[in-house]
Amino acid sequence: MSWKSLLALTFCTAIVIPTYAQDSQTQSSTCTLADGKQVTVRFAPVAANSRIDLGKGKAWGPGNAPMYLFTETDITIGGTDLPAGAYSMYVIATGNKWILVVSKDVSSGTTYDDKQDLVRSQMGSEQVSESQPFSIVFAHMAPKQCSFQINYGKLTTTADFNEK
Repeated sequence: MSWKSLLALTFCTAIVIPTYAQDSQTQSSTCTLADGKQVTVRFAPVAANSRIDLGKGKAWGPGNAPMYLFTETDITIGGTDLPAGAYSMYVIATGNKWILVVSKDVSSGTTYDDKQDLVRSQMGSEQVSESQPFSIVFAHMAPKQCSFQINYGKLTTTADFNEK
């Protein structure tokens, strides 16, 4: 297990929150920064046997729905500044190369529109020795840094979120 994966397991907070507007659950992961401000991602649950459609170059979110990012502070992702607020997030996966997409469109029931993109950032990736179930976590890496991580099979992808 990599040191990033170990830190994710040690420092992340994962919460399952029922949503009554839908007959499903929403999962979330939160990173609390040194000043107490939080960065949270909410996403649809994914069945253990689900497959991510890798190699198609299409925007994807768990459960074929966007992930939602909520940040209480201004952050930087991949060199792009993002003010505090709510956003939708997707990944574009092509094999081991994943791109994190942050969009300003948070409207429910809309389809992905690349004209709404605010951030497109190459995610780091690492092969791990043992297959792991799909998971999304935040790890608190430094006083002003969270690592957003998607674990799938033998691949861990990461993107750093830095508080400004």
